[in-house]
Amino acid sequence: MNIRVLSHDYVFFLGDLNYRIDECIDGHIVHEVFTDQTTSVDKFRWLLEFDQLTMELVKGEVFHDFQEGNITFRPTYKYIAGTHAYDTKRVPAWCDRVLWWTNEALRRQKRDDASVPPDADHCKDKELLLSDEYDHNHHHTDIKSTNIGVNLFYYNSTDSIVLSDHKPIGALFECSVVQVRKELLVAVYQELLVTVDKWINSSVPKATVIGRVMEFAPFVHEIPQTVQMTIHNTGTVMTQWIFVPKFEETVICKPWISIYPLQGILAPDEKMEVIVTVHLTLKDACKIAMDDNNVVEDIFILRLVNGNDYFCIVNGSLAAECSDYLRRNYSHPSSSSTDRDSVVTFDKLYG
Repeated sequence: MNIRVLSHDYVFFLGDLNYRIDECIDGHIVHEVFTDQTTSVDKFRWLLEFDQLTMELVKGEVFHDFQEGNITFRPTYKYIAGTHAYDTKRVPAWCDRVLWWTNEALRRQKRDDASVPPDADHCKDKELLLSDEYDHNHHHTDIKSTNIGVNLFYYNSTDSIVLSDHKPIGALFECSVVQVRKELLVAVYQELLVTVDKWINSSVPKATVIGRVMEFAPFVHEIPQTVQMTIHNTGTVMTQWIFVPKFEETVICKPWISIYPLQGILAPDEKMEVIVTVHLTLKDACKIAMDDNNVVEDIFILRLVNGNDYFCIVNGSLAAECSDYLRRNYSHPSSSSTDRDSVVTFDKLYG
């Protein structure tokens, strides 16, 4: 998530912004205005029209949609440190400012609502709200001093502090904040979980495997039998599939089974045929007849990458006549007796 300064509901920007009185006003005139330390706001209000920050805000050149309270205090710069006197080498200016911004969604919410100044009872616990300092005009030039969700109670400088060549300023705000309703939060959270779950499920590979339980006719050695499985991509994403060994095994299936192909990729709704062949050699058939009670069976695994596993089952048995013949003649087959030259065919068994 890319969180920026204006990603919040409210932003307060304050400090020494270093804006000055525009150069079109002669510095001597500015000094004459503030010769008297008790100069009233009525005598310097006209100078605010030439304050560079005010001019830029009105033109929309800087701090878009930021607002500032009504300035009723004398310029905060530049004083002779330790005194209340301005330095005559510099033109006095309102360098130190407090601006605020409100999210557009909050501005739209109550754009037409009237801003009502708080009464004294509501603000009595705010020590900085003094009756002779609180601004009831709420405007200077074209800049609003209130905003939806924000009430400005106090905006002034502190003349009694003389440690710097700046006078510190302060502002007191009241902001409305969103109160989270837990029951709605839980409901939205649950709805989000369902949405995410649906998205995850839709992105998981899905397939239908037709013919994965394979029933074979009775086997005779050296006579292969072949069946087909069909893999159908029933999901909405590309699906990669592959046959894999069972747990703690290194081979996919028994050696008398062959599978082709062993892996592939399917587009949504695409199908692919897989050929499964069972071919018992004489040695394989003898072992099944002697040790496995004529049962020809195996299980191998078809895996969807990032999806499910499907168990594929081979079911069959040796033909009774073949099993009887092998038991009579190959109860202890040697390497020579299981060569291809000594194959017992249907003709030999049943001819």
